[in-house]
Amino acid sequence: MKNKLLLTSFVTIFFINIFAFNLEKIDTIYFDSASNELLANTSNFKVIYDSEKYYIKTRYDQKIIEFNQDGKKIKEFGGKGRGPGEFGGLLGFGINKNKIIAIDYILYRITIIDLQTNKIETIPLKVDNKYSFNLNFFGNNLFLCGHYAKNILDPLNELFLISKYDFSKKNNNFISNYIRIDLDYTENFGKSNKYTKNKSIKSFITIKQPKAIKNGKKLIIADPFLSYFIIFDSQNNKFIRKEINFPDYVKPNKFNVLTEYKKMRKHKDSNDGIEYGDFVYCPVRFSNLRSINKYSIIYKLPYQKRKNSEKKYIEVVFDRDFNFLSSHKVERIIDYYWNGENDMALKLLNFENDKAVFELYKVKHTN
Repeated sequence: MKNKLLLTSFVTIFFINIFAFNLEKIDTIYFDSASNELLANTSNFKVIYDSEKYYIKTRYDQKIIEFNQDGKKIKEFGGKGRGPGEFGGLLGFGINKNKIIAIDYILYRITIIDLQTNKIETIPLKVDNKYSFNLNFFGNNLFLCGHYAKNILDPLNELFLISKYDFSKKNNNFISNYIRIDLDYTENFGKSNKYTKNKSIKSFITIKQPKAIKNGKKLIIADPFLSYFIIFDSQNNKFIRKEINFPDYVKPNKFNVLTEYKKMRKHKDSNDGIEYGDFVYCPVRFSNLRSINKYSIIYKLPYQKRKNSEKKYIEVVFDRDFNFLSSHKVERIIDYYWNGENDMALKLLNFENDKAVFELYKVKHTN
């Protein structure tokens, strides 16, 4: 961050020490935005920091916007459409080696935009995993993490699907799928497995967003309907699991989510926005905080635990062995990123005219 911002910023400390780390406020950033399209839904917004620039996707107009560190808009990518570089349904995106990699779950393709040459390429998306929310690179291999819906009427029987693509210089091709079928069995079912073409699957799966982060050679995944972390080794394609444990956590396999959902829908005063994911601890952010050797997961609290509170989220901190350290209810979602030296955090506050207002923090060790 620029020296002038560091010199002029008023430093404040948030969160108490038992929360396992502190956030030191650095600045307030006003991101240019033509409308509140930018980050209109706080649980769905995504910010990527790369080469001293921010990249943020909009919710409705299918764009990825590039900003400098002061929040000034530099360039827009995408937009609604079916042509090269346009999106029918922009879902997950990432940046690797000066290229934007974006998933289009409507047009079933991966779009690659070269940030230096503006060259656009597309790769057919393996239809089994069109609902991919997370992109992680391990060398020249791209791993997409999403869901494969075997039975949409049984939320606890949904399956992880990890798709692997070869992103070497002249060979951007699908390689294989790796699927988690149950607690103790995995199967590489490759290219031959067919996708169930049920139209009602879209609205159901889009609320089930597995969160995946990279740590070394491993991909670590948290999911709304699992009571454990899935750890996928990218070198030997093996899965292991680690139980999720923190006070008051309700394991989703302890009750029938579908039954609870139907009960809620019968009440006249029920919120029409209530969905399957509102009955479990639903992860909306999963971060690997490198500089302090901890994991942060921000969960949306189950409906029963948040209906009378303004704080609808809880941030839970784990150590590197996934032991619980602390938790703290929060009103706003925090998006962490690595800036090359430190872990940083952006918190969306509100909108002012044509600006999206964020606070910028630095993650600090607890003394």
